[in-house]
Amino acid sequence: MTDFVPTLPLAHYTHGTPSQKASFCEGLFSALTQTGFVILTDHGIELDRLTATYQTVETFFTQAEAEKLEFMVGMDGQRGYTPFGREHAKDNPFPDLKEFWHVGREEIRPNIWPSRPASFQRDVTWLYDALDKAGLSVLEALTTSLHLPKDYFEEMAMGGNSILRLLHYPPLADDADPACVRAAAHEDINLITLLV
Repeated sequence: MTDFVPTLPLAHYTHGTPSQKASFCEGLFSALTQTGFVILTDHGIELDRLTATYQTVETFFTQAEAEKLEFMVGMDGQRGYTPFGREHAKDNPFPDLKEFWHVGREEIRPNIWPSRPASFQRDVTWLYDALDKAGLSVLEALTTSLHLPKDYFEEMAMGGNSILRLLHYPPLADDADPACVRAAAHEDINLITLLV
């Protein structure tokens, strides 16, 4: 294992020459087997639009709690709003100090959408689709080193409940429980996780 997290340009896989694609696949496999992480650049996600989407999401989270609670979901938390302090990491009795919104594949379960801000559904759907596309490219690139058919992970991922989690860490009250943290130590249970 190494402490070094490599940086790779995703465009070398999606739009590169054969040698660039081969180098990306080799670098990706090495990064994920050596550190478990890789920093992706040139991923095709428009940064100006990403910033605008984050502003839209922030606008939602700054609404009064009563307005956000209209979009609260059940205990599984797979769609819509999950309030501050509701989630805690596995085997941790203390709640995380965060709130979040989940979006997933419509064919698995319909999403719910707030009416305010008006651009929320449009912006968040764009971000979900952009990250989904990038993730599928990363998974496809892994098939080369694993000697699998190119569509191996795509078939698995498209049938799965891929989730976009939009996290918000609001300011803490002076009397916040010192045993709580923003997000307690946890394992990822997913096939792949992308962090913006």
